Amino acid sequence: MSNAFDKASLVMLPHAYEDGKLYSLKPTDRSGDFTFSRGTGTATRVGEDGYIKKEIVNLLEQSNSFDTTWNLFNGTLTSGQSGYDGTNDAWLLDATTQLLNVQQNISVSGVQTFSIYAKAGTEGGVFIRLTGGGDPRCFFNLNDGVVGTASGSPIDTSIEFVGNDWYRCSISLNETISRVSVYLANDSNGFPSSGSIYIQDAQINQGLVAQEYLETTTAPVYGGLTDNMPRLDYTDATCPSLLLEPSRTNLVGYSEYRGGGTNASVVNNSTLSPEGVSNGCLFIENTALNSHGVQFSNMIPTNANAVGYTISVFAKAKEREHIQLSFYADSVSHNSSFFDILNGTTDGDPNTHKIEDYGNGWYRCSYTQSVLQSTGSYNLVRFLMSNGSSGYYTGDNTSGLYMWGLQVEAGSYPTSYIPTYGSSQTRAADSGVASNVASLIGQTEGTIFIDGASDYDDISNPMLHIDYSFNDRIQINLRNDFISVSFHNTLGSFFFVNTPPRGDRFKFAVSYQSGNTKFYLNGSLIDTKTQSILFGNPLSNVKLNDGISANKSQSELNEVLLFQTALSDDECIALTTL
Repeated sequence: MSNAFDKASLVMLPHAYEDGKLYSLKPTDRSGDFTFSRGTGTATRVGEDGYIKKEIVNLLEQSNSFDTTWNLFNGTLTSGQSGYDGTNDAWLLDATTQLLNVQQNISVSGVQTFSIYAKAGTEGGVFIRLTGGGDPRCFFNLNDGVVGTASGSPIDTSIEFVGNDWYRCSISLNETISRVSVYLANDSNGFPSSGSIYIQDAQINQGLVAQEYLETTTAPVYGGLTDNMPRLDYTDATCPSLLLEPSRTNLVGYSEYRGGGTNASVVNNSTLSPEGVSNGCLFIENTALNSHGVQFSNMIPTNANAVGYTISVFAKAKEREHIQLSFYADSVSHNSSFFDILNGTTDGDPNTHKIEDYGNGWYRCSYTQSVLQSTGSYNLVRFLMSNGSSGYYTGDNTSGLYMWGLQVEAGSYPTSYIPTYGSSQTRAADSGVASNVASLIGQTEGTIFIDGASDYDDISNPMLHIDYSFNDRIQINLRNDFISVSFHNTLGSFFFVNTPPRGDRFKFAVSYQSGNTKFYLNGSLIDTKTQSILFGNPLSNVKLNDGISANKSQSELNEVLLFQTALSDDECIALTTL
């Protein structure tokens, strides 16, 4: 329908957004913009480059003001030096005696990475120490870019050349730490009593690798996909969809880092992950006749009745090209069919098995099963390598595959990845509301159009909700494999449209006026109702994934249009044609 934009009173096409706001293309006076909420920083989306995007953070204070909350020992600091980034924001550290260092007290725990930019002066090394736990520490050679001696069992150490003789030096750890310290060192892993180096831009961020640097002053700074940021997701297209999901909890405490495997050794930070950074984890089987991979004990809460759980993981083939996912509870094993992560296929039931291509050889594999854990006894969740015919076989001590982003959640389908760094995390539900927009809503007649896709549990879930109050509302729900459209008004009318759109993209419209309400799906008129429509109060709110009930669907909205008139059959058929 070529003139749909001109006729529409409200056009929500995901394009422009900021923290807490999703902008509509129409009306242009901003009255139709959506206030957006989610809360918690555990949500993710797929960016335009195809990589998964997260919230990022710098937990240090005064990250490049080393003369403030930092303490200086045994030397001097001089600001205004030429930095790695073309600014004059670097600092010269000059020793007056041995063990020159700057340090900041901090309290952080879990999987973290400390990083700092450094450059050789009259001395050619820097030493980083993170006090607490195992006390990880490491020397870095600023003359040749080589990581020197490390101790205290850090997860990983890294030095990256960034140009103009500058390096970014980092240590990853899984500890509770109370202090970070940066020392002048030489290029022989020693502590000279004189000499100098340059430093700039320190950071502690969650995760196994140093993330994009964020400048801080008196408090940590968060960036990326922060709280209440609308998620414009590029998973399935070059144009984004607005991702709206229910609240879910990832029960896996460490979704990316593994200290060890089950009959398998683990090498963290082995390859580029679906995040686009080198935090993919390599699992290598041992020689046991057993299952190989990773398993978690006693993760499933006790339940009197069976509960649906979904286990998911991003996997990439190496010598092993298959994985299997499973649950064990109440002495019953629930094993998935095998996922072929070389070719992106599975012969499992499509209602419970799903495999999605995330590019660069990565596939997200998920398995849903109803699990009874009634006794509170021993239970398991397993992410296993397979030889293609079994998840229980004799390993060769060489073969393996890559995994990243382990997730276990209660629910009948997999939601977007929820990262964890030491404990389970909950992503709050997404919702957006355009309030006080009665002038944009057809009160006695109108048309509502949705272009999107949805997944949902077996309960009623509002996808789009237009209301004044509980008694005056139009609600489009997804429930038990059909779209439900309800008109609640003074005459108490209630309409259903039976059709199964679950998981697939669909275009749906309802045109309404008293005595003639019609429903259209994917280019066809599918139902007509003759009930009268009379609202006691003017409809004034448009809500995305937010209705009278607390339930939420998983929706991907490509477009939402409102019209103040009931469009014709031809117009609605053209509008809903895929």
